[in-house]
Amino acid sequence: MQKTQETLKKMETVVKAVDDKKGINIKVLDVSQESGYTDYMIFATGTSTQHNNAMNDNVVKNLKSAGFGRPIVEGNSNSQWVLVDSGDVIVNIMTEVMRQYYDLESIWKKSKSIDLFSFEASISNIISSSTSFSVTLTNLLLS
Repeated sequence: MQKTQETLKKMETVVKAVDDKKGINIKVLDVSQESGYTDYMIFATGTSTQHNNAMNDNVVKNLKSAGFGRPIVEGNSNSQWVLVDSGDVIVNIMTEVMRQYYDLESIWKKSKSIDLFSFEASISNIISSSTSFSVTLTNLLLS
């Protein structure tokens, strides 16, 4: 898929939503070169099914409020693994046991991992201009 500014904003929205609910070991992979159906695959660990549900609810709420519509959600409030599919960004929210058992990240081992520390630092250093934000975010993620 072709990455756009909208895709990058959607990825940022999802990462922030998971982080806001204290997701553990958040990992973002750029799978655009390996996948024909999505650009970013995000993985996060929850401490319980309730924690997974809270992260899922926050992702859905934030995507809708940011204007990206309602994503497709697989899993329910008792699931150890919830998948939120918003098209070009997919997030897998799993308990540690499920994440280790399925080891989905190994499927995408050739994909570029996004350094969230650099990503957050770049965002926090941008104060005023949305154009600067777009240019910096694009340079960081498309490089």
